[in-house]
Amino acid sequence: MQIPLIAALALALSPHIQAVDSPAEAPVAANSIAAEGADSYITWAELDELLIARRAQSTEGRELLRHLAEVRLLEVLGAQNGLSKSDADIDAQLREIEAQILAEGNRGGLKGMLKEKRLSLEEFRRFLRLAAVQETLTKRALGKQDSDRVTGEQQKLWIDAALLERKYEEYNAPWKDGVVARCGEFTISADEFLTYLRRRLSEDTLREDCWQLLVAKRMKARMPDLAPERFQKAIAEELQRRRDDTKRDPRYKGATYESLLATQGILSDRMDRDPGVHIAALSKLWVERSYDDAALQRVYKDERELFDGVYGAAVDTSMIFLRAGAFKNDFNSRTFLEAEKILGGLRSRIRTLDDFRAFAKDQNEDPSTRESGGALGYITLRSTKVTPEIQAQIARALATPVSASAQESMFGPLRVANGCVLLWFGSRRPAPAWDAMSMYVKSELRRRFVEDVLPKSAVSGPLFSNE
Repeated sequence: MQIPLIAALALALSPHIQAVDSPAEAPVAANSIAAEGADSYITWAELDELLIARRAQSTEGRELLRHLAEVRLLEVLGAQNGLSKSDADIDAQLREIEAQILAEGNRGGLKGMLKEKRLSLEEFRRFLRLAAVQETLTKRALGKQDSDRVTGEQQKLWIDAALLERKYEEYNAPWKDGVVARCGEFTISADEFLTYLRRRLSEDTLREDCWQLLVAKRMKARMPDLAPERFQKAIAEELQRRRDDTKRDPRYKGATYESLLATQGILSDRMDRDPGVHIAALSKLWVERSYDDAALQRVYKDERELFDGVYGAAVDTSMIFLRAGAFKNDFNSRTFLEAEKILGGLRSRIRTLDDFRAFAKDQNEDPSTRESGGALGYITLRSTKVTPEIQAQIARALATPVSASAQESMFGPLRVANGCVLLWFGSRRPAPAWDAMSMYVKSELRRRFVEDVLPKSAVSGPLFSNE
């Protein structure tokens, strides 16, 4: 048997649901601790403020609100129509689901699946009851008998129509009247929705948000003498930098930073309070007050291999990649030798970079570079964009001048872990002057400062109490 729709939907939307009796679901005081790291903590109120600004109107947030509304409507309609499965019926259904899961090869069974989704058995039982309500009311709406079957699509169409008929409405944050959504039979309050968000957003998302809140707070504590005016100026400068970067980026075709945030469901008028913005501003201030130009040059001199490798001289590189392996199987349609033969044949036919790009668009099996004709851009000695095998050839290319010969501009076929590549090395870009390199040194120092303030692994607290 298939898992009923509303229960399956709950599992799909809730990859990290917490247990029904967890601290994240139980009523909590707004000023009590939600998460902590080292000797710092954040409250539920601080977390909720960020969830409103970042998550509530995102695609995921709106999906979760809709799911909550469907659950609430089914509870109301189930009570109105006297529909409720008995414990015995639910137990029988659970046994069938358990058998289905085991038959599909999941040795953990239902218990393992629920643990993976961090969903309690009691809440799953609740969803099964609501699924029965949805199925029965869909049948009645379609004039079917109780013994007839209805599809998941029919059930979805029915509940969509039921919400529409009851004039279901959703409102935009920050919900000044405290109502997030309203339907004929119920309302969803901000507190209820935020509790739902905390329980159903993925652990990775919540940990990232909590970590940023904690890092920003700990950074401020490290700079007790920072004047509020200077802090606000740094925030304004960071926001303006983001606006300017968005305006210059051809991907956004002239869209403003604020409009870009709006497409992601982020409240742009709260960005001056966003911990990510605060971290960027505070880390910049920290480096500025901790390192003068002489100190920056000492860091560069001491770690020149690192900085030159990542940010130094580079070669304009293009690639044709073919998947291959030692043996043919379901995952490899060709061997390394076969891939090398194909690429060797291509190499003999290439006379210009345009030829190389044309073949790359036709035969390159790397989806991220195929449309660009295999272009990887300028690659440095320690670029993380390419494999170690290609990095070794980057070093070779940087040690030789640009060639006018197509054959001398190419290298390969070269074996990599999952296939073979043919490389084209174009123009060389020298290492940047100190004015530019100093910016890279500052960026690295800012990154290290953030890591030093608080590792993500140090985040714990009631929100993650079921780890």
